[in-house]
Amino acid sequence: MAGITQHDAIAEAMRRLGGFATLSQLYSTATKVSGSEWHAKNPFATIRGRLQDKPHLFFKIRPGQWGLVAQKDRILEQLDLSPTTPAEQRQRTQHAWYQSLAVRLGNLNGFRTHVPPSDLNKTFQDRQTLRSIVTDVGVPSFSFDTITERANNVDVSWFNGDDLPHAFIEIEYSPEYRRSLSKYVVLRAFFSQFIIVADENQDRAFKEMIKAKEWESICQDPYGKTYDRVRFWSFEDLAQRLETAERVRAEQESTR
Repeated sequence: MAGITQHDAIAEAMRRLGGFATLSQLYSTATKVSGSEWHAKNPFATIRGRLQDKPHLFFKIRPGQWGLVAQKDRILEQLDLSPTTPAEQRQRTQHAWYQSLAVRLGNLNGFRTHVPPSDLNKTFQDRQTLRSIVTDVGVPSFSFDTITERANNVDVSWFNGDDLPHAFIEIEYSPEYRRSLSKYVVLRAFFSQFIIVADENQDRAFKEMIKAKEWESICQDPYGKTYDRVRFWSFEDLAQRLETAERVRAEQESTR
C-alpha cells in the first residue's frame, strides 16, 4: 500500500477499527498505515483537519468519534444511534458515552475513577463496558456511609491518591439540574469540583439556576469563600479536553 493519501490512511484505519473510531484510536493507527506520510510536526492536528475537509468520506458520530460515510447506516444501527432506535435507548447510549469520556479524562490525569455500580455494565462503544475502563469499582470509604453512598451514585467521580474526591461529574440532558445539584449539596464539605456536562444550549439555563440562594452552599469552599466551584462543560468541551489530554500523552510518548 504505497503512496496513499492521508485521507486514504485515515479511511483504512477506520476500516481496521470497524468503520468508526475515536480520535485517539486514529492518532495511533492512521499514522502507522503503510505508505502514508505525515510530515507535519503535529500529525494530530492534521488528522483532525482531514476528517473535517472530506464530508463525503467521514462523518462525526458524536463529540470525539468519527465514522465512514459509506458505512453510516450500519454504524449508527450498531451503536444504537439510528433514527429507528427508541429515544430512551439512544439517550442511555449517549449517557454512557459521555461517562466514558469523563472516565478516560480522569484516568489520563492520574485520578482514580468511578461510576455508579449500576452503570458498570453499560456499554458505551459497541460491546465495551464502563467497567473495563474505570480504575476502581466503588468509591473509597472517605467519609460517613451516607456521604460515601451519595458519592457512589454520581455519574463519574475522580479521586486523588489520598482517597479524597477531586471532582464529581454529572451528565445531564434536561435543563432541570436539581437532581444533580442536590447530590453536590451533600458533598459540599469536601474541597472538590462539581461539574455539569450538558448540551451547550443549556449553558444559559445553568448559569441562571446556579444563582439561586438554595445553591449558595455549593458555590463556596468549605471556609465560606465563593469561587468557581460548580462548572458547566458542554459535551463538546468534554470531548476537546479529552482530545487535548490524549494528544499531550501521545506526544510525550513519541519523544521517549
